[in-house]
Amino acid sequence: MKEQNQSTEFKDKVKDLDTKDKFDKDKESGFASAYGQPKTNYETLANTDKGNVKMPEGNKYFGFMHTHLDKQGVVKIFSPMDVSTFLTTCVGNAKSKGSITDAYAMVITSQGNYILKYSGNGNTGMNSNSLGNWNSWYVDTFERLTQEELNNPTKIEELFTQFLEQVVKVDGLDIYKSEKETGTPSKLNYDGKDKPAKPTPC
Repeated sequence: MKEQNQSTEFKDKVKDLDTKDKFDKDKESGFASAYGQPKTNYETLANTDKGNVKMPEGNKYFGFMHTHLDKQGVVKIFSPMDVSTFLTTCVGNAKSKGSITDAYAMVITSQGNYILKYSGNGNTGMNSNSLGNWNSWYVDTFERLTQEELNNPTKIEELFTQFLEQVVKVDGLDIYKSEKETGTPSKLNYDGKDKPAKPTPC
């Protein structure tokens, strides 16, 4: 991540997305990262009918970054589909086309920027029921929150790290919070119910 954060192209794409104009749009914005010669190619992500971004077809894409909007009820951290896309598409493509440590997913919000990374062996243990089970827990947990709680990044980080640890349970899957001004990452770990996620500077 430190090497990636030194890339002018990467920083420019993050800067392009990390704006009030992007957060106030009706549809998410984002970029996919593709292996290229001699450097990474960034391609604009298309939207679904619901306004979410979707990854393009092909096995050259090892990462993506996208916004979550400032709209009522929106959770300003990764969705279960974001996690699934990262593990199935980005990790799978990185394993076959480059290095598994290349894979990343990033969500950029007005409350904070977050990155998923994976350091496992590629065996995520996902099956046809995984995404449905993740969605059930996620919807049940986050839809119970008030708008005030949804606007509290400390609460969102606590619940999402709990989600990764107790529901997703994929060895080697980690979440990092990226400092908005410098891009410096800190790893977030679940520290128990009703406790803030514990940051570990990288």
